[in-house]
Amino acid sequence: MEQLKAFLEKVNTDNEIKAKLEALGEKAKEPDVFIPIAAEYGFKVTEEDIQAFAKNVLEHSEALNEDELETVAGGMQIGAKPHHSILPEPPKFLW
Repeated sequence: MEQLKAFLEKVNTDNEIKAKLEALGEKAKEPDVFIPIAAEYGFKVTEEDIQAFAKNVLEHSEALNEDELETVAGGMQIGAKPHHSILPEPPKFLW
């Protein structure tokens, strides 16, 4: 999973890769599309890495309480707690 995390960090800082993945839209989320692109930039990513990363993100996501849900539903996040994670922030194309 280290190769995947390293690649995602690179995506967040490299506008060329980011644009390439964003241009693919939803297809970029497919392992058979994503993995070859990572390899093109020298990263060995496996489908198992992607699954483990997704599971880890879900396990470390903070659930919102009722007040936070109401705030988000209203479009405001005043006083929201910052999210801290040991994982790099996934690029927007993944969500």
